[in-house]
Amino acid sequence: MELSIERAHERPLREGAKAGLARLPFVALLRAGGDVELQIKVARLDVVGRETVCDIKILVLRLPSHELIGIAEGSARASGIHERAGGDCIEQLGASLIDGKVRMLLDKQLGEQRR
Repeated sequence: MELSIERAHERPLREGAKAGLARLPFVALLRAGGDVELQIKVARLDVVGRETVCDIKILVLRLPSHELIGIAEGSARASGIHERAGGDCIEQLGASLIDGKVRMLLDKQLGEQRR
């Protein structure tokens, strides 16, 4: 598994990705040479009232062809309007998306490869 992460929010996206991937025992994170790439970016980060709202989009691509396996998207809210609230929102949502929607896409992909 390789990661391609948006630079503007690199730290919380990377930490969230690592946390989510740690829950997937069949995945090894590589710098290069992986057979799947996750392209992760923040689609939205806003303050709404006294909360911070974030949206994340993850493209799951087969390597080396860059064929789209699927897309995982989600939204979350964090209490507060300070910078740390934005990072927390991004990190937690990223981990949850990888452990949930990305896991389902990878399970489906592995099932198809076994046939």
